[in-house]
Amino acid sequence: MGNMCEAGSSPTRISSLDKFEVGPVFDESPTIQSASPKRRKVNRDDFLNLGLIGKGAFGSVYKIMKKDNGQIYAMKELKKQTLSDHNLETVNFLERFVLKSSECPFIVKLRYAFQTSSRCYFVMDYVSGGDLHRVLKKNGALQEKVVKFLVAEIILALEYLHTQLKIIYRDLKPENILLTETGHIKLTDFGLATYIKDEHSYTIAGTPEYLAPEIIARSGHTYEVDFWTLGILIYEMLSGYAPFTCEDRNVCIIQNLIMQNKPIYSPKISSNARNLISSLLRFNPKERLGAKSFDDLKRHNFFQNIDFQALSQGQLQSPLETVAQKNKVEQEESLSPIKNQDRPQNSPLNCLPIDDFSYDPHLDNEINALNG
Repeated sequence: MGNMCEAGSSPTRISSLDKFEVGPVFDESPTIQSASPKRRKVNRDDFLNLGLIGKGAFGSVYKIMKKDNGQIYAMKELKKQTLSDHNLETVNFLERFVLKSSECPFIVKLRYAFQTSSRCYFVMDYVSGGDLHRVLKKNGALQEKVVKFLVAEIILALEYLHTQLKIIYRDLKPENILLTETGHIKLTDFGLATYIKDEHSYTIAGTPEYLAPEIIARSGHTYEVDFWTLGILIYEMLSGYAPFTCEDRNVCIIQNLIMQNKPIYSPKISSNARNLISSLLRFNPKERLGAKSFDDLKRHNFFQNIDFQALSQGQLQSPLETVAQKNKVEQEESLSPIKNQDRPQNSPLNCLPIDDFSYDPHLDNEINALNG
């Protein structure tokens, strides 16, 4: 059985927003435009930068305002050279596809996309209530009724990804679960997502504590990895920490704990919750709850008081609404200001334009009307 800790291999990760630090503002190279019958597509100059939300290995995320209407968005900036160096060009398009195509209320929506000679930009909904990681860091373990509500919304998001978009998320974790100002969830960061195909994927992708056994073993994986990560997430939400971890986050130790698959449950975790987690953390992917049908997952006793239909239609109030309101204030206060001395020089490296990357729904509608 293969293991990612074999000689010569290196620890994986890999999220674009693991570490927050002050970073540069927008690239100043010219925005690449496409010909338009009526007006140009939106570009970097149409937005005012309000501050840095976060920066990671593959890009930065800013809070921005569209100058013509005052609308607030989040903008993800990715360097083309970084994408090329890590063979992530296809991943970049896949993330664009998910964000643009999704009509699920529990997934962040793409509003615009454009590029310069050296960078790509995603303009998305700005989700003001912070993320679940912030909530867990401040509060530790959450009450079961709160976990039940949030997990039910996450299940609806995963169901949409699997059944409607045919996408495996592969990066479910607290940092990627945003909260709206009313306390509802939105999944973000699809940089590790992949298509559901007939054959298995052998790509090593994910966060160490959340890796499924089949990813560690390199035996091939498909959509069932999302049910494993859901089990890890539920455990962490109820306990305040992941089931398979160690103090210094040693990747090899974490992987060995995952392969042993012997989580220790707090007596505070109910029998229904424990049964749900253990049903998701099955070593055999085909035996995981939800692998056959999302209805099997929704019918579990843990969710017996959840009306999934009403939840999908936004008819239920979130138990985290007050927390999300507080997070909104804290998130505004924690934005890193952009200073003139942080502004980069024109990039000496110019990359070829990426075909069919730009997206402006208003202009696209105009073109469609002309062609119709």
